[in-house]
Amino acid sequence: MSETDEVRTSELDAERQAELDAERQARRRIALAQIRQYPDPVLRMRAHEVEKFDDELEALAERMTRLMGEAAGVGLAANQVGVL
Repeated sequence: MSETDEVRTSELDAERQAELDAERQARRRIALAQIRQYPDPVLRMRAHEVEKFDDELEALAERMTRLMGEAAGVGLAANQVGVL
């Protein structure tokens, strides 16, 4: 690979990284918009205990896991996504 090719590859890598960073930031903003933030009064409310471990709960857990990851979070409670 010539030096010119290496520079072009490096430039393309930098452009791709910038695109990924912009996409990651957009995903984070969208995820954060779906998570209740302080001082939302719902955050002070206690959620009901889980009684049924069914497909609906599994879907909720998957959604919460995805939101947490996209928001760059480390934990998420049901009331933060409006589930009591």
